[in-house]
Amino acid sequence: MVVLSWLLVLTALIYTFVIQRETGDQVIDLTVAARNAPAKYPLEDWTPENWYKEVLNLPLADESTRTVIAYNLRIMRGWKYNLIAFFLAGLVLVSTVLSELFRSRRARPTYDETK
Repeated sequence: MVVLSWLLVLTALIYTFVIQRETGDQVIDLTVAARNAPAKYPLEDWTPENWYKEVLNLPLADESTRTVIAYNLRIMRGWKYNLIAFFLAGLVLVSTVLSELFRSRRARPTYDETK
């Protein structure tokens, strides 16, 4: 279970950074956004982090909205980088569990089947 858990964190870490890299250079087109105002923004696929980052570049009506968006963006980035800590802690745990498993297998008594 420890190995599967660590592999899950590794997969999430890779996926998060790959998707972020693929969508990191997108920009909100204000003319398209104004034309489709009540509907979803139609161009490209966005991650929440990229969308929030680009919304902060827009001229927002009030500063409290900007503060909330910046706070949410900070949480998203913290979660993404928290995966690195989970990965490293999982790596230590997996190596400890596997070394203990191999040590206990070597310490088992062997039985001679010829007797």
